[in-house]
Amino acid sequence: RSPVTQPTSQNVSETSAPVVTEQPVTNTAVTEPQVITEPIVISEPTVSPVSASSKDEILVYLNDGLISFDQKPIIENGRTLVPMRAIFEALGLDVEWNNAQRRITATDSQGTLIIMTVGDPIMTVDGKIREMDVPPKIVSSRTLVPLRAISEAYNCEVEWDGANRNIYITTD
Repeated sequence: RSPVTQPTSQNVSETSAPVVTEQPVTNTAVTEPQVITEPIVISEPTVSPVSASSKDEILVYLNDGLISFDQKPIIENGRTLVPMRAIFEALGLDVEWNNAQRRITATDSQGTLIIMTVGDPIMTVDGKIREMDVPPKIVSSRTLVPLRAISEAYNCEVEWDGANRNIYITTD
């Protein structure tokens, strides 16, 4: 059985670095090692005024609050598509998905009704037909919808900041 050793410090002063040596422990009780450490300086993280996102990531803000998506927004034919549930719920809408028909139905508290179908560029808003530039689609098991079409159907303003790849939605 090898002897148990315990680090100890010797000749430590405020101006010299600590010296640690190992000496055999004579009793059988296990003791906590004595550790001498230098102070660690932790600097505060810095935040750049530029978004912390990757260069290609699109950030979407609703009334100055960032909307989180579990699937990144994409651009197709000049239109931004975002996960349907996240955008509808951020706008305060109730959303339903009919998997058999691949249909999206959303309503707000005033009863405004939107109906869209994956792959179909036709959207109905309170029974009125609107044609979208890009239809809803499924990407990585998520249904994506055209952000501007949805937002404007609920009378929101949408601004695109192409330099920073940010989208700003404001409600009335």
